[in-house]
Amino acid sequence: MYQSFGLFIDGSWRTKGGGPPLEVIDPATGEVLGLTASAGVGDVEDAIASAEAGLKLWRATPAWSRADLLHAAASIMQARTEEAARRITLEAGKPIVQSRREWALSIDQFRWHAEEARRIYGRIVESRAPGGRIEVQHEPVGIVAAFTVWNFPAVLIARKVAPALAAGCSIVVRPSSEVPGTAMILVDCLRQAGIPRGVVNLVVGPTSPTYATLVGSPKVRKISLTGSTAVGQQMIRDAAATLKRVSMELGGNAPMIVFDDADLEWALDLAVPTKYANAGQVCVTPDRFFVHDSLHNDFVGGFTKRAKALKLGHGLDEATQMGPLINQRRLDAIEAIVADAENAAAKSRPVVGGFQAPTRASSSSRQ
Repeated sequence: MYQSFGLFIDGSWRTKGGGPPLEVIDPATGEVLGLTASAGVGDVEDAIASAEAGLKLWRATPAWSRADLLHAAASIMQARTEEAARRITLEAGKPIVQSRREWALSIDQFRWHAEEARRIYGRIVESRAPGGRIEVQHEPVGIVAAFTVWNFPAVLIARKVAPALAAGCSIVVRPSSEVPGTAMILVDCLRQAGIPRGVVNLVVGPTSPTYATLVGSPKVRKISLTGSTAVGQQMIRDAAATLKRVSMELGGNAPMIVFDDADLEWALDLAVPTKYANAGQVCVTPDRFFVHDSLHNDFVGGFTKRAKALKLGHGLDEATQMGPLINQRRLDAIEAIVADAENAAAKSRPVVGGFQAPTRASSSSRQ
């Protein structure tokens, strides 16, 4: 499917970009799903110019018309649910049930913000001058650059694109290179819905040509990031040069606390699905458990029993409850965390083991 899409600039797909093609890998098998176009600096500059032209038209489009187009996009997304869910699973590795849920949440974003577009109200403020009044109107901030990570390849984009479009902004989306196909399907739904040329643009590629060009451009007035704390800190510093507004959802280290009066079964029924959702690759996944001494043994036993019952496998299997980590780097990182815990005198090895996905044995395309 990557050969049919690629980069989306000025209302058209570019199947070739200025950068070298990128491999997209199925994390469950290590197989190459396909090659996708990669943006060079020129492509990103074209996307910004396109967004600049699109902004002039879109900000002048009545809010009710913007709302109608967002609803139309949501309806098209609904019709393409299975296609999108399959792509999320192939690229991110999460079980197909979770992928369908994510796509449904993405549709909700467009429905919600379509209605919010109709309610961008101003207000009247009394002036200190006798007989005077001040009228406040809300205006779109301008071109938005949106950066997202791989763990929720659809809904993270929807959470940025839908409100930007509702507010009358144009946008350039830069998704993770590990999950570009999901972004392509979402953007294509917007194209089908009739979003005007230049209003939505998509660039895929390495950090240097994409990040630096978008963040450094004075034409881009707002940055929205979902990513790591370190990247967020750097982005704030870089955005300061052109006084861009920034919105960020950064990494977490969430604890779960179980007090002595807790409903243990309910706590376990909540803890295990949350911990292992998307193989634990979720910002609100509990990374630490603080359990009262009186419940410790029962909690560990109940948690272990539920964890062992999870069915691991390829996400396209409807019965799979947990798929693979996104890549070898994440597996290495988790192994390092376990080793660190053991070196810090952890009392025992993990009571539930995992499995390692096979190394890539084939470069055949699987569409």
